[in-house]
Amino acid sequence: MTIYPEGHRPKVKAWVRFGPKHTRVDAELVRSNSIAAGIKFTVREKVYQCWVWGNAIKVAEPERRA
Repeated sequence: MTIYPEGHRPKVKAWVRFGPKHTRVDAELVRSNSIAAGIKFTVREKVYQCWVWGNAIKVAEPERRA
């Protein structure tokens, strides 16, 4: 397992599910292994942490500066 320290966590887009609804969120990659990822994200000022399948995340593209 890889654990990413605070301040060095990759930004990702992740699919998560709240009951019957699924949505894509902006998250931080907190930890990962060969098949899953532990992520942290905020919705309506509430912080969530969960595990998702590795194929449910994509590393976010870095912001381009003009």
